[in-house]
Amino acid sequence: MVNFWPKNLVLKNSASPFEIIEEAKKDWFEKSQGLIRLEIHPLGNRDGLSHYAISALHIPTDRSTTLFELSHREGAVYPIKIKPRPDPIPNSLRKTYYQPGFGEIKPEFQGRLVENKLVAQNPFEFTNNLSEVLTSDETTAEILSLTIPASEFQIPDDSEGYQNGSHNE
Repeated sequence: MVNFWPKNLVLKNSASPFEIIEEAKKDWFEKSQGLIRLEIHPLGNRDGLSHYAISALHIPTDRSTTLFELSHREGAVYPIKIKPRPDPIPNSLRKTYYQPGFGEIKPEFQGRLVENKLVAQNPFEFTNNLSEVLTSDETTAEILSLTIPASEFQIPDDSEGYQNGSHNE
């Protein structure tokens, strides 16, 4: 018999991305013991898409950082795309990263199929993508940097004894 029902469509778990983010917000607030709050900031509509920034707020210092953006069609929340921050951690600060071989550097002139892994078609995919982004090394680094007082970003200057190339011990 022919099946006309869309595969991967389960109506009993049809939560919107914003309901899923509300669950993530509760989880973050609870696990940070009330120190970190996830926030959603509407960025407006352009090109037929609605855009939002998702940020983390360190409540004691009132400092925040944008973690990623969301985009979806106006009037329809699926599909929805998670767009990570445009300034990722540089390769020199990563434990591992991909470096293309010599043969991969030459540009190809043929088209290719591009897989957009952070586009979700349903609540299950969005939950997995959101979890992946919120538990990433980049998010961890941003949250740790957010919770360290700004005054500690300055490394103490111990160079007094090293002036003019001399060192006194």
